[in-house]
Amino acid sequence: MSVWGIAQPFAIPPIVTAGSDVVVTAGTETNVLSSATLVATNIGNWYPFIVGVAAVLLGATPPTALVVAVRIGAAADFDTYTVAPAVLTANATLMIPLAFVGANSKTQWNPGGGGVINVTLLSTAQNVTLKAVGSRAVMALNLGTDT
Repeated sequence: MSVWGIAQPFAIPPIVTAGSDVVVTAGTETNVLSSATLVATNIGNWYPFIVGVAAVLLGATPPTALVVAVRIGAAADFDTYTVAPAVLTANATLMIPLAFVGANSKTQWNPGGGGVINVTLLSTAQNVTLKAVGSRAVMALNLGTDT
């Protein structure tokens, strides 16, 4: 146990980018941004925190829906949101803000554990493309509250 702010080293979170454009096939949830394996620096409760932006190119016929989600590895999504349908217009490039917070956990992130955070896209009816240029996120673990 230590006093907050003393002997609580936090790793500087990296900026995650797509190495190249990622085609998202309609109807298939696709990982578009992925962290390295995140492991807490100390034992305790930690939660994932993701902020960033996704540049998504729509085609001549836009999708009828677009869902952004986040998950640990290949597990179920722990947070999702649907992009407003009104912005899904032909040939648009959308700049979609990313803001996700995961659950406080002692077991998932502690040394000996860890996981990869994946931001995903799911389009309906038409393919979309995550553009590497303009897409980036910070994916980090924050020290949570004791439960």
